[in-house]
Amino acid sequence: MSASGTETRAGSPTPKGGEGVRYPLPEVPNGWWHVGHSADLAPGDVKPVRYFGRELVLFRTEGGVARAMDAHCPHLGAHLGHGGTVVGERLRCPFHGWEYDERGRCVHIPYSSVPPLPLRTKRWPLLERNQMLYLYFDAEGREPDWEFPLIPEFYSEGYLPLVVERFSSIATHPQEIGENVVDTAHFHNVHAMEHPPDRSLKVRPGEHDFVVEQFLRMEMKTSPGKVRTVEVPTHTTNIGPGFGLVRVVVGDLAKTTTSYSYTPIGDGKVCAWVSVAVKDTGSDKLNRIVSEMTLESSAGQFAQDIPIWENKAFYEKPRLCDADANIGVWRRWYQRFYSTTHASGSHLVTRPQDALPKAIGAH
Repeated sequence: MSASGTETRAGSPTPKGGEGVRYPLPEVPNGWWHVGHSADLAPGDVKPVRYFGRELVLFRTEGGVARAMDAHCPHLGAHLGHGGTVVGERLRCPFHGWEYDERGRCVHIPYSSVPPLPLRTKRWPLLERNQMLYLYFDAEGREPDWEFPLIPEFYSEGYLPLVVERFSSIATHPQEIGENVVDTAHFHNVHAMEHPPDRSLKVRPGEHDFVVEQFLRMEMKTSPGKVRTVEVPTHTTNIGPGFGLVRVVVGDLAKTTTSYSYTPIGDGKVCAWVSVAVKDTGSDKLNRIVSEMTLESSAGQFAQDIPIWENKAFYEKPRLCDADANIGVWRRWYQRFYSTTHASGSHLVTRPQDALPKAIGAH
């Protein structure tokens, strides 16, 4: 479905058993997080959302700028996302009509000429690009020190509009979701793929991205009722702590770019989106077939992982065999998104991972 008509499905039931925190990790790593699609927030829209264990409000000004703030008015606590309205470039509280500017400052009280300064609600750094909205979280309250990159396929005229499926609630940690891309051994058991050739996997950890290049063998529907196994080169780029971008070329048939984004909502759960862009083939019929098949396959494979994520235990020092070693590379790279001492709910966590094995052939 299109981004403005996103299909939503829930994850599996919350796992039974166990007490306390499932993951000895900060629940929200530092970085940019996908919180919605541009098409879902029109000028004048005001939407209540919950991310990072906090009530927030997203709105778009009459001038077309998307903003995000803490949800509750600092006056008497009304929720700005339930009945709040956009007035020009400001957000008006539904309770007493107090108005807040783009920085979260109270700049107008309709029945008083003297605002109780300083008075403001927290303004969240928001970046809009790639037809998506991203919020920046930092456990220490620092401003962003990097920008989420442009994804050419998501705004190029040579690609079709995004089709999207959303998963409303999954009981897992974002580090676990991203880790799957280097856990090639699970492709066969969980996704019924043939094991890829060992030679094909290459990983390149960067400052804010983690690139994986490999060949995957998968079954592909070529027409109704017909399936064949194909070996396709895939290029995956994980960007920040909660966004994976997979580029696939299937011979002369199709070129697709799929993003998997997963954002903490609180209480040990994330919501997720699978968003697909397909290169225009010049045929409306083929475009429709490729878009539908890619979304069905991508979202379907993502859903297959959910029961594993929701019911597994997290081992800080897992017993890895030699073919699992890139899991260690992934975990060491991911530590950059945690503060040295990172507030997570009511406790502080420090995350060294030096005991993890190095990858085969890693530099």
